[in-house]
Amino acid sequence: NGLDRELVQTVQQSASTYEFGIRENSGDSLSTSLTYSGWPSSNSSFNRPVRVYSRKNGNQFLNWALSSNVDWITISGSGAGATFKVATNNSSSRTGIITFIQGESNKTCTLTIVQEARDVYEFYTTD
Repeated sequence: NGLDRELVQTVQQSASTYEFGIRENSGDSLSTSLTYSGWPSSNSSFNRPVRVYSRKNGNQFLNWALSSNVDWITISGSGAGATFKVATNNSSSRTGIITFIQGESNKTCTLTIVQEARDVYEFYTTD
C-alpha cells in the first residue's frame, strides 16, 4: 500500500552516504577548508581553481551551492558551473570566505581568500 512505499522511501533516503570536500588540485587531499593567501590586489590575470568533490552513495552529486560573506567576492552560476571573481582591492589587506554547501546533507566547506593590499607609491620632489 502507499504507506509501505513511503516508509521504504524514507529509510532509503536516511541511509544515503554523502561525501563532500574541496581541493586545489586533483591530486591533493580533500579538505573541508582551504586558504588562498597572497591573492593579488588586482585580479586582472590571477586564477586559482577550486575542485569540489561531492558524492552521494558513491556517485557524483551535483546538488551543491556556494556563497560569499563579502561583497567584493562575487559568485556567478551554481554548482559545477559556478565561478567566483575577486574585485580589485584599493585599500588594505582583506579576507573573505566562500562557503560551499552540499544539498540534502548540508555539509559545508570553506575557501578563505586573503587579498593583498594595493601597491602604494610615494613620490618625492627635491630642489
